Parts: sequence; structure tokens; C-alpha cells
Amino acid sequence: GRVDLGRAAVEAGVACAIDVSDGLLQDLGHVAERSDVGVEIDIVSLPLHPAAVEALGPQRAMDLALGGGEDFELALAGPADVLVGLSTPELPVTVIGLAVEAHAGKSWALTIGGDRYEPPVAGWDQLRRQSAP
Repeated sequence: GRVDLGRAAVEAGVACAIDVSDGLLQDLGHVAERSDVGVEIDIVSLPLHPAAVEALGPQRAMDLALGGGEDFELALAGPADVLVGLSTPELPVTVIGLAVEAHAGKSWALTIGGDRYEPPVAGWDQLRRQSAP
């Protein structure tokens, strides 16, 4: 599973990863802040589960993918070709964004036109026990 993916990523030279449990946008914001880079998430590339899209609609499913918690996924940061090479049929790896020099320390979700998209909830704050603004 994901532990094996993490080990394979280390062996492939990927030096940066985070578990996504408090919301993708928020958790990648931690990576951006600690790495002094900007992170840009291409919302069109987000792998949304078809059942979530069907039950919630595409907008709500995307908002939950960006800001909902309890995902328990692994986000890796490294060269796209290396990341794609880690993909397996059982556990596909999807490239969803870029590290950039702009807006260092922040993660942004971007629309297909390149505009910044702000979901209603940016993540979960465990200390406040509520959604982060």
C-alpha cells in the first residue's frame, strides 16, 4: 500500500512527502512553508472518485478533495517523471501540481485558466477542532 509507495519513493530519490489528513491544500501548504516554495495545485488534475462526483456533484467533490480532512493519502514532491514511474495499477500516482518560486510558503489551487480558486474550507485544524478558514 502507501507504506510500500513511500519506501519506493525514497529508493527513487524522492526526498519530500507528507501524509494528507488535514486537507490537501493545507497539508501541501506545510510543505510550501517549510521548503520556501510555492505550491500550485491544478484542480483539473485532482483524482476524484467517481462515486464522490456522482453523490456530491463535481464542485463539492473537488472542494472536499482540496479542503476535507481524513484522506489518509500520501503526497510526494519530486520530478514528475520519477513520480509517474512509481505508479502501479493497484496504487496509481497522479501529478497534480508544481513547486514554484512565486508565492513562497503558500499552496494555491488553480483553475484551468490559471486563476486562484479558494474552496470554502482550506483544511482541518486539529487544535481548534474545526475547519480552517
